[in-house]
Amino acid sequence: MPATEQVWRNPKTMHIVFALSSILLLAATLWMMVADFDDEWVVFQGQAAQLEADRIKTAETQIETSAYNKEQAELEAKANAAKAVVDGKQAEKDAAQAKVTTRDGEFALLMRKVRFNRAERDKRRADLDLSVRDNAPTAKQAALKSSFDEQQTFVDKLEGDLQRLEATFNEEKKAVAEITKSYDEAIAELKKHQSEISLLEKARQKIEPDDWTKWKLKMVKLPIIEAFGSPFRINQIWLPDLKINIGGMADVARFDRCTTCHVNIDRVESGNIPTYPHDAHG
Repeated sequence: MPATEQVWRNPKTMHIVFALSSILLLAATLWMMVADFDDEWVVFQGQAAQLEADRIKTAETQIETSAYNKEQAELEAKANAAKAVVDGKQAEKDAAQAKVTTRDGEFALLMRKVRFNRAERDKRRADLDLSVRDNAPTAKQAALKSSFDEQQTFVDKLEGDLQRLEATFNEEKKAVAEITKSYDEAIAELKKHQSEISLLEKARQKIEPDDWTKWKLKMVKLPIIEAFGSPFRINQIWLPDLKINIGGMADVARFDRCTTCHVNIDRVESGNIPTYPHDAHG
């Protein structure tokens, strides 16, 4: 049969049908992903996160009273004054720090030498013990004993040098610490004063960041993208001792997913008072 140009279906019509089918398939796939994302528990977890952020803000406000801010200013002034004193001793500090740096290198080198020679001593001791076990000739045992004693004496000397060097090293570190002592104490006091609010701020930044990461957090909450690290997830607790029968064939462990929606159900303050007593999903 000779070939012809005739086709069963119109190519143009087929192209249109295939294009529309592809578009519909893409739309259906996207709709499926969005519908899969649109779970009620996601809303509850979002509300819980916002409640937690609001609670932290309230706690920060309660801490940052006028008395707190006044003490903060006083501690900062104290730290700045101490820093000025330390800055005035910069040459002395640099000289002391240079000694510490040099001694640190010497200590590290000597420590490696001590470890190497300890290993060599242990090896010679093992050779001696094996010769005794195997009842080797007396001359050989004596030679091994002499070799071990020589290495032990050398190790004892190195360990003594190491102890003296460590003592010097510690004294030189104390000299540096003494120069910066007033500033270090002022900074420690300032950090202690700020510790509670710093912990609250860190917790809030994870939920409601102020920097560029807030855009990252918003992105990972979007449909499809949320599969790559959303903060919202199903909370599943495995209960191996609480069984459920499947079709009369087997008893399997239950899984409790209640806290997926009731996110803050176990959150309590001191005195066993619920953190969110008025939150229906908390």
